[in-house]
Amino acid sequence: MNRKRKQIYNPKPHLIIAPDAIGYLFTSRGDDNKAVGEARRIVNAVACDNSKEENAAGDIESDIDDIDELINREKQSFAMETEQRKKRLRYIKTIKHYVFIHTLSDQLHPHVSLLRFVQNIESCNVKHLNKIFPVFSTCRLKEIDKGVTLFGTNLQQFLLETGKPLKFSWNVDHEVKNSDFVQFDSVVLPVKQLMWSKFPDSQSNFSSPDHLIKLVIIKQFCYFCFLYEICKWNKYVFPV
Repeated sequence: MNRKRKQIYNPKPHLIIAPDAIGYLFTSRGDDNKAVGEARRIVNAVACDNSKEENAAGDIESDIDDIDELINREKQSFAMETEQRKKRLRYIKTIKHYVFIHTLSDQLHPHVSLLRFVQNIESCNVKHLNKIFPVFSTCRLKEIDKGVTLFGTNLQQFLLETGKPLKFSWNVDHEVKNSDFVQFDSVVLPVKQLMWSKFPDSQSNFSSPDHLIKLVIIKQFCYFCFLYEICKWNKYVFPV
């Protein structure tokens, strides 16, 4: 009697999400493959803009008489920029109608790029992306406390680095995709307790908060997203 061998699924390394990952979670309008390309293009474009600003601020004027030396420096700079472009995105996790880009470079950290994303969201020429959620922390559902702690640290760092007031109104929302039933108190309540303890001057507001904390639960992972000035930036929706 011939028995079928049991096939063991081993996911590819770039499809595995590491805990404590940060980056950007995109939702697509249907075609996930094309959405991945658009998401990569947008994130890399923001990184290039940040890199140009840093280089412009740090450049020192120097007179180079040797043309060959100037050409060699340009070649080296181009090679370094190409290598950095490859290392900006560690991997991509594609789920049905969701695209998660784990950013490796500091130039793409939500601390640096979040405001640039929301300020230029209306000018993005996209057809297959719907929304963008800046991810400040990720964790497995069984390690929700670690994810909450990292989220609070990154959120505080973002507010301090950008000079934003620590007194604001907030709300916590959550959605569950491709996962078993998740109890509301086990996920949302720890985040609320964190906000009350870490930001005592802030207050919860269900109707019109200044900022929205969105928890996206996909399979066994939870993405802690921070939507800065949710009402002002049209709920982080890309224009059609």
